[in-house]
Amino acid sequence: MTMLLDVLLEAGLISSFDREFAIAMGRLGGEQRPEALAAVALASHETNEGHTCLSFDSVLRGDGWRNIESEVSVPEIKSWLALVSSSPLVARLDTNRPPAHEPIAEVQDARPLVLDDQGRLYLRRYWMFQQRLAEDVRRRSATAIEDLDEAQLLDGLNRFFGPSAATGTSVSDEPGQLALDLDTVPLDRQRLAAAVAVAQKLAVITGGPGTGKTATA
Repeated sequence: MTMLLDVLLEAGLISSFDREFAIAMGRLGGEQRPEALAAVALASHETNEGHTCLSFDSVLRGDGWRNIESEVSVPEIKSWLALVSSSPLVARLDTNRPPAHEPIAEVQDARPLVLDDQGRLYLRRYWMFQQRLAEDVRRRSATAIEDLDEAQLLDGLNRFFGPSAATGTSVSDEPGQLALDLDTVPLDRQRLAAAVAVAQKLAVITGGPGTGKTATA
């Protein structure tokens, strides 16, 4: 039962903690198949590496996995996913369905792992964290700021960035919305980023080093 786990441990693909975690989960959930326990250990290892889930496709393409192929029988990805899907430790999630109003309720049972139809295996807690974050992002991005004072916003932009006839920003006919004229040249992207951040409940500001992200914020 533990041979595959031992090989993964020796190859540095999992830690001792991941190995013991998988064995304990198998004991508690009645799962003894080595391939299923290996998936549990790898999912645990991925979270400890800062990832939210295990991607089977990424694992099978990695150098570490190819290095152990001569030592153990490595399953094909389809057969491995089918085996993991049938595990009593794993709940299935169909991500092709339209999102529910309460996405977290889509997995009703309390199995410790969740497998979606994209071949991603999550520890249940991390799947729930991701769902809550995604739900919050959807809610914020779909909600406009209704009481936006556009005149005050444009006045503030002029004070911080200086008046310009070519700012890429103008007042929209729709309440709570800022019209963005992206064809305006030259386009002051710092000014534009500030306007979007104020006009929306969710804004992502990106840019390379020295482009003014911190100054704009």
